[in-house]
Amino acid sequence: DIGRFEQRCNLGMVELEPVAAKDDVQTLKAMIQAHADLTGSKKAASILQAWGTMLPKFVKVMPVDYKRVLAERKAALAKGHAHKKEAVTH
Repeated sequence: DIGRFEQRCNLGMVELEPVAAKDDVQTLKAMIQAHADLTGSKKAASILQAWGTMLPKFVKVMPVDYKRVLAERKAALAKGHAHKKEAVTH
């Protein structure tokens, strides 16, 4: 139950996001599949069997500081590409 999880989570340090990005969905599914394969977990198998229904029940827990660092790296990379492109055109 996401509401219950959210109540127990320190939302000052993390953000809860839906698992929506294609890469995140693939990673989550692969992790659950590996767990099922390695442990024989019936719960994991049932999650995989009802994937369309179960996926919305998962959340991505993103530490606020880590998210900030990722955004800064992305901005720096974009700035670097812009400078590189500008240098090539001049």
